[in-house]
Amino acid sequence: MTTGQSKTAAQRIASAEKREKALQLRKMGFSYEKIGEQIGCSKQHVHRVITEELGKLRESNYASAEDLRTLQAERIAYAINQVMIAINTGDITAVDKLCRLLDREARLFGLDAATRTEISGALTSSSEWVELRSVLLLTLGRFPDARQAVLEVISGKEVE
Repeated sequence: MTTGQSKTAAQRIASAEKREKALQLRKMGFSYEKIGEQIGCSKQHVHRVITEELGKLRESNYASAEDLRTLQAERIAYAINQVMIAINTGDITAVDKLCRLLDREARLFGLDAATRTEISGALTSSSEWVELRSVLLLTLGRFPDARQAVLEVISGKEVE
């Protein structure tokens, strides 16, 4: 029986279909063990397959994001060029457009310096802080010295 395909080509196709099915099942929330049962292999093999497939997707998405970033940069450069023409012909209102385009370009390429944000208010009286403090102290319960040191720090006492 000759189908025009080699045995290895048929195996590659079957393997690719299994890999695709494994990834689809994982997207649907199936465990590695259940996926292995569905496609006929061990959960360790499924884990390796899923990890490889996700790596390929990540690389593909990264390349797509880079392409989109390049396209956006070209659009911004074109718009800046058009706005500069308007400014050079005396259109003062175009300066605001130029500033917005330059700001967008800086954000696209991460050119702006990081801004420092300070938290104000009484953090220690918030419900989140009370919950965090409880969890922290409970977790440190097995380490009395560390627990005591943390208690002194969060209550504002000096630690020796």
